[in-house]
Amino acid sequence: MWYHKINLWFTWRVMLYNSCFSFLSLALARSITDYYTTIFIFLTAGFIVGIIGQRIIHKREEYVFQNLGISNFQRYTFAYVAHLVIAIIAALLIALIELLYV
Repeated sequence: MWYHKINLWFTWRVMLYNSCFSFLSLALARSITDYYTTIFIFLTAGFIVGIIGQRIIHKREEYVFQNLGISNFQRYTFAYVAHLVIAIIAALLIALIELLYV
């Protein structure tokens, strides 16, 4: 059970660095369809920037994950699935807003 807590700890930090990068495109949004661009950036380049930021800033924590037997693949998969869930929820909310305002 506590492996999930450690993975969530990692995931939320990656998501923070990802959001700092990908939400910059949200400031440039002029129409409702530009929000889908932000979600796309959140799932692609933003995720990569989040992973790189996590690895650079929190390098010492890599040893904790290695000692617990949590592989990089497992951590990154867990983080990406969490990103997908949040992106799907955001896309559904955008679609709902489009339906209400059109």
